[in-house]
Amino acid sequence: MSVGTLTINFKSPVVKYNDLILARYINLSKEGSLDIAVVDDKSIKFQSELKLASGTTLLDNDVFVELAKFTEQKELDLDLYKLSNEKLTLKKFDVLNEELLKLNSLLDLRTYIKDTVEFGLEDILVWGILRSNGLMGSILKNKNYINLTRWYNHMELYPVLGESHQFIQQECKNLKTSQKLKNAAEGKKKEGHKANFDIDLPGAKIGEVVTRFPPEPSGYLHIGHAKAALLNQYFANQFKGKLLIRFDDTNPSKEKEEYEQSIIEDLALMEIKGDALSYTSDHFDLIYDYALQMIKEGKAYCDDTDVETMREERGEGIKSKRRDRSVEENLRIFTEEM
Repeated sequence: MSVGTLTINFKSPVVKYNDLILARYINLSKEGSLDIAVVDDKSIKFQSELKLASGTTLLDNDVFVELAKFTEQKELDLDLYKLSNEKLTLKKFDVLNEELLKLNSLLDLRTYIKDTVEFGLEDILVWGILRSNGLMGSILKNKNYINLTRWYNHMELYPVLGESHQFIQQECKNLKTSQKLKNAAEGKKKEGHKANFDIDLPGAKIGEVVTRFPPEPSGYLHIGHAKAALLNQYFANQFKGKLLIRFDDTNPSKEKEEYEQSIIEDLALMEIKGDALSYTSDHFDLIYDYALQMIKEGKAYCDDTDVETMREERGEGIKSKRRDRSVEENLRIFTEEM
């Protein structure tokens, strides 16, 4: 007999994998069974909803604690529960990093979080929350979290955890299929997307809007350029403002006058005419002065890290070692070496 229904909202900013996994885990045991539903709807405000047969309804962070009562363990480390929901869901790497390092240290000589023979509620909780965090892809590649990565990958081998995403995807697919069949039965046709310029610009004032289209004269215009140019012209006209066309001529090795002329001709074909035409190189002296000012104020630094290392550090959220250079050293490099 079902003790209730758990509904997971796949369109929620934080997908409650931990609730889903625990519900599926409960269904594998003799403690009772739960009906599980998935919705794929941004308009629904909850992340997860648990409706018990008794008539009680719980939402979001209250769901996991209630579900824990249906397991043999029954009690959950509430301090870890609170910390996980507050910190491990964050997309800010500096805050997340601190908690991940603690977890990594905790798992140094442990297979599971509570140093038990088998995984427990705390493992399901933390793994599910991390599974929902979009930063996990780069985190698992980071050598600073060897123990955490080992634990995470080990937990994923359990089907009740590792197959949770496939479960949600299949449920969403079933939802779409059911909706298509329902629409077909009711004679409804799928509405196509209708392109329009119905975009709001809060605070924009008539006569004060200035837009700009900054092509780089290193190639011909493509569809992406056309979209940007048309949008900027639309808003300039809509608010009786100005459209500035500025050629971003900062990479001489790739630039040709042929491309510049072609861009101007293509804009004319689209009936796009700027109120002014300029070049980034016209302002090099001003840009240089601003760069010096920012370095002196400690708001900019010179970075000569090789491309591969820089790409790897960005992907893992690691700050550049050059960031800690002194103002004096940055000024010397900028004025003498660059």
